[in-house]
Amino acid sequence: MGFRLHSSCNSTAVFVTIIIGLSFFFLSSVSGEEKLGSEQFISQFLRLRNLDPTGAKHKYASKWQELAAVAPKALRSGESDLGNVFAAQVELHSYRNNRDASHLLKAERYLSRYRPDLLDRRFRYSSAQHEAFLLKGDLKLYQGKPYLARTIFEKLWKLNLGGKLREKLRGRLQGLMNQTFQRFIPSDFLETPRTRPRLQGFSGGVRNRLIVLDPGHGGEDSGARSKAQLAEKVVTLELARRIKSILEASGLFSVYITRESDIFLPLSRRTALANLKAADVFISLHVNASESHTQRGFEVYYLDNTDDESSRKLAERENGASFGSATDDLSFILSDLIQSGKLEDSIVLAHTIEQSVRDTVLRKNRKLRSRGVKKAPFYVLVGAHMPCILLEAFFIDHPYEGVLLSTESFRQSLAESIADGIQDYFNAAG
Repeated sequence: MGFRLHSSCNSTAVFVTIIIGLSFFFLSSVSGEEKLGSEQFISQFLRLRNLDPTGAKHKYASKWQELAAVAPKALRSGESDLGNVFAAQVELHSYRNNRDASHLLKAERYLSRYRPDLLDRRFRYSSAQHEAFLLKGDLKLYQGKPYLARTIFEKLWKLNLGGKLREKLRGRLQGLMNQTFQRFIPSDFLETPRTRPRLQGFSGGVRNRLIVLDPGHGGEDSGARSKAQLAEKVVTLELARRIKSILEASGLFSVYITRESDIFLPLSRRTALANLKAADVFISLHVNASESHTQRGFEVYYLDNTDDESSRKLAERENGASFGSATDDLSFILSDLIQSGKLEDSIVLAHTIEQSVRDTVLRKNRKLRSRGVKKAPFYVLVGAHMPCILLEAFFIDHPYEGVLLSTESFRQSLAESIADGIQDYFNAAG
């Protein structure tokens, strides 16, 4: 009996010892996996990338999905700049295979952990930064924002890098010029006869960007009216106030409004205020109208001459006079000498805001549409020393759009989309 008890105790002790040993082994294994998580992830990524460099081979689609699934846990144990950059690339490859938009959000999240736009004072780039810049541009392409992608690719191209990255950039820029990517780039965006040298690096300053918003019309100049007699000057002022509130709440922007009340302000004075304030961008806010009261849609304009009759008529209406006198032509030529250095930026700003409105306001309401980005000789933009655009925020005299513009919810949604577009512009510019 005693022998059995002794034997039983020994068996129990051995069993407990084995359990404890296995526990320690298991814990040490887990600890080791956590320490090597990012390294293992990077190693697996590099092996898979060697097999499928562009993430386009169908037979490896499931492998990219599996790697995307383990990335969050693998990178949780510690910050790995390269790991986060590679994880973003995994998500983009996964999106390419299944078109699940959640992969784009995850890619953006990984890139936000590693800030490729933050450079040291000597502007020395690492290979991870180069890769992150490229991915940031690719992400904009997948999001249907080729104009932002082009800005990013051009800045990277200016670094005169060599090797495979240079070839990748060449292919992407050529694809944008040939319009062979998923989204179409309007011809106006490609026609940039006046160019300026681009900066070799991003600004390292921390000051808030100054946005000057110009609510169109005011005082005795009511502008266009809706069927219910809602005046354009009322809508533009409220829209400017809402945009200002949104931007300043972010802590990244200071906003100045050219008129804070219902007063008349000459067109030249509005631009002069923007120059006096040394604004980073100048945006003139308007709502549209047509003789037939049937036209509709959202438009964005930048300053330039045009042969388009409807754009010229709109400019004449907003200018309050025909654009044909010698004085007018001279002022436009003088302005062009100043504005030529900001034309490209004005075009990018116009497309960024138009796309933001398209992605939010128009996506929520399928009855609305965009009329795109155009050019016209608007007086209020003449002489601006900064990127400047004019928005025609839908048609106030249209039976449906006029009612929408009278509602607070629509005005707020529109203001949010314009503010988002402004932030997107500066995010891409660096």
